[in-house]
Amino acid sequence: KWYESKEVTSVREKNFQIWRHGDRTPAKTFKSDPYQEDAWSLGWGQLTPIGMEQMMELGDLLYKEYVVKNKFLNTSYKFNEMYVRTTDVNRTYISAYSNLIGMYYNRTQSIPNVNFPNNTRWPGLFVPFPVHATVDYAHDYVGNPRAYCPRREWLWSKTKETPEFRKLEKENDQFMKELTTVTGDNITLDRFWYLRDTLYIERLYNKTQRIIDETAYQRIDEIMDLLVDYGNGLDLTPVDNINFRVEVPKVRGGSILWAIIDNFDLKLFCYEQANQDKPQCNWMKHLRYYAYSAHDTTLLALMSTLGVKHTLLQHGHPDYSACLSFELWQTDNGPALRVSYEFI
Repeated sequence: KWYESKEVTSVREKNFQIWRHGDRTPAKTFKSDPYQEDAWSLGWGQLTPIGMEQMMELGDLLYKEYVVKNKFLNTSYKFNEMYVRTTDVNRTYISAYSNLIGMYYNRTQSIPNVNFPNNTRWPGLFVPFPVHATVDYAHDYVGNPRAYCPRREWLWSKTKETPEFRKLEKENDQFMKELTTVTGDNITLDRFWYLRDTLYIERLYNKTQRIIDETAYQRIDEIMDLLVDYGNGLDLTPVDNINFRVEVPKVRGGSILWAIIDNFDLKLFCYEQANQDKPQCNWMKHLRYYAYSAHDTTLLALMSTLGVKHTLLQHGHPDYSACLSFELWQTDNGPALRVSYEFI
C-alpha cells in the first residue's frame, strides 16, 4: 500500500529510502517466560525467514516502481548509482541484502562473467552489492534515535515530570507491581518496551504457554502506545517552558532528517554544470538511490520530526518492512519533494 504526498511531475533526480527491518525474534525476555533464547533457533533479535521474505517483497515493489514503471534506475546494478547503508545490527544487514535480492536477483539482465562468475556453485543469477555500516550502533546518530545523547536523556527526565506521564504512572502503579511479580523482572515504565515486544512476537508465532493473559496484554499494548508517543515528544504538556513536540524530535529524529536534507542539498549543488567537477560531486553526481536499513524507532522518530506520526500511524509501530521514500524532483518551479509511505 502507498500513502503519498502531492504528486509532482517533472524530472526525478534522486531517491532516499529508509525502511524498518523485517520480522525478527524477540530481543530479550523476562525471567519467568517459558520461551527463553533456546526457544528461538536463530537466537535473540535475529531476522527470520519471514522477515527475509518481507524484505524481498519490498525490494520487488521498489524495482517495479523505480526500474519498470519509471525507468529511473538501471535494469541491473550500477555501483555508482546506488548506495545502501545499514545500522550495525544483524537484522538490518540481512534486511538490506534481502531487499537487494528482491530488487535485482534473477533478473534477466544479469549475465555470467559480466555481473557474476560462471560457476555451478554460484547461486543463480545473484550479483552481490555492498551494504555499508559506517559506525557502531551505539554511536549511530542517524539510524539509532537512542544513541547516547545527554540532552535526550535530560529531556526524557523532564518528560517524566509532565502531567500525562505522571497520570500514566499513577494509574498503572499497581499493574507494574503485578507484572513484576508475574515476570520476575522489575517492570517500570522505563523498562517496559521489551515486555510488549516479546509478548507481541510470541503471539505472532502462536507460542501457547502464556503466563500473561489477553486482558493484561491488551493493557500492556495500550501503555506502550502512549510511551511511544511520549518518548517522541508527542501529546505532552510543556514543563519549564519546554515544548516537547519541538525539542524531543530534534534529538531523536533530527539527525536522520538532516541526513536526508544534506543528501538532497549536495545533489542539487552537483546538478549545476559548474560544480560537477568538484571533488564532492565525483560520487554524488551519479548517485540516484540512497537506502538506509534501520528500525521501527528510526521511522517513528522521523515521522514525529516531520509531524506525520499520527497521520500515518494511529497507534503502535511501523509494520515490519515499512518504508518511507523521499524523492527529489526538478520542476518548472524549482526543486520539490514527493514523500511516500509503503508497507507490505
